[in-house]
Amino acid sequence: MKGLLIKDLELIKSQKSFLIMMVVLSLAMLLFNESDPTFIVGFLPCIGAMLSINTLSFDQYESGLKYLFTLPIDRKQYVLEKYGLALLLIVVSTAFATGLVMITSLSQPIDTHELGMAALSVIPVAICIMAFMFPVQLRYGSESGRLVFLIVFLAIGVLSGTISQLFENIDLSFFAPLIQSYAENPTLFLISILALSLLVFGASMYFSIRVLKKKEL
Repeated sequence: MKGLLIKDLELIKSQKSFLIMMVVLSLAMLLFNESDPTFIVGFLPCIGAMLSINTLSFDQYESGLKYLFTLPIDRKQYVLEKYGLALLLIVVSTAFATGLVMITSLSQPIDTHELGMAALSVIPVAICIMAFMFPVQLRYGSESGRLVFLIVFLAIGVLSGTISQLFENIDLSFFAPLIQSYAENPTLFLISILALSLLVFGASMYFSIRVLKKKEL
């Protein structure tokens, strides 16, 4: 599994132009978007999640998975490595983005608590993006997977509008104590979201292993 990780890191390293462009773009947003420097903390971790998914696309290109599984690795190890890589990239990109914001904000005061909360709150979002996209990519491949992503995101957009209209007519007083406790203690809310995202992560890993074990290469 160590060999797989080295291979994927080398694949990411080969995309130097893209990585440099993302760093330059991030610096530009920090320098010219003075109103909300924490925006970059949400931007780079999502890029990190997408980079991990791109390694899967590289592996699937021209039946590359057939070659990989001639090596002494099994399908479960392959999935575990991909999810481990995704977590590594999300955490590293979050730390990098946070450091970038702090360095570029030395000349002006910044709320470090708010920055820390923003950094920690974006990790569950990046994890959930990755957790949804990985099983779909494994099941349908790169080309069909993009179509599935588009259909699902369109469906989410339609459903979110419908659900918001339904909530307007529903009495949510039952949830008032829970909402108030989260409002009074944002740390508790953050811990709950992190725990939920890890459950989603685990479920996604389980389904990905099942999908890949059944997949004909």
